[in-house]
Amino acid sequence: MKRLLIISILLFACRAPQQHGVTIARTGAAGARVVVTTVGVAIKETGPAATVKEFGEVYAFSPNFFAVHKDEPTMIHFLNVQPDDNHDFMLFTTDQVFLKMLLPPLKETGHGPRRKSEPSAQAIS
Repeated sequence: MKRLLIISILLFACRAPQQHGVTIARTGAAGARVVVTTVGVAIKETGPAATVKEFGEVYAFSPNFFAVHKDEPTMIHFLNVQPDDNHDFMLFTTDQVFLKMLLPPLKETGHGPRRKSEPSAQAIS
């Protein structure tokens, strides 16, 4: 099983842990929602074969960048559409890991407070 570690958001301006301004909440109401999907850039099923041979499978997230408003709880949904590969997501600064999650194949994984009308994240069928 191949795993891809994608380092997504570096909080450049915030160097000290007490100044990072990031909180991770699993409860409460979200005012916004972001959906991030895995994308196969060079994979064994579709190639290009030379790239896969040289570098292995290459994946990306779409969008590859997103921003949230300060003090606005935001639900982040990760949608792994690859049928055979786990992926990882990590949110960190140079000295602190805020969030690390496994994204199983063909699953939607939500993180953060949910909107009142929002259902739980479920497997894709």
